[in-house]
Amino acid sequence: MSQAAIVLGKVHLDDVGGLADHVETEASVIDCIEACDEVHTMTSLTGFDALLRSKRVVTYGQPFYAGWGLTEDRCTDGPAFARRGRQLTIDELVAGVMLKYPLYWDWTLRGYTRCEAVVERLIEQRQALQASGELKKLKVGALARFWRKFQVFLRAWCTRW
Repeated sequence: MSQAAIVLGKVHLDDVGGLADHVETEASVIDCIEACDEVHTMTSLTGFDALLRSKRVVTYGQPFYAGWGLTEDRCTDGPAFARRGRQLTIDELVAGVMLKYPLYWDWTLRGYTRCEAVVERLIEQRQALQASGELKKLKVGALARFWRKFQVFLRAWCTRW
């Protein structure tokens, strides 16, 4: 490999020739998943997205979704695989990944909560905005939407300190 190829996390396109049949630089990851028959990965979330789209996934590492019977795992001697002793359906994996395992932050209560509570709070806020007529004001153009999100970010960031 050339010296130009040695950049952390990147491989120079000129040096990829022998490593891949094709290197896609324009399409989104989702478009690539839709176009392929299978995904090979080490740790990427791309494999999880592929599983959600019913694609065959081959892993060479220990991503969180490997070892549950949903992927073809080529490196099964890692510590993660020793802990995973049963098979999951894709619905069970998604429930664990999105609902059961993570903690979500509630900005109103300023504390951690579960996913369902965040969704309930979002529904309550939307209903309150709709009842007060404020929801119509939020349906504006892209620039105004960006500005509103930026202001929310600033308020959240400033209250953190």
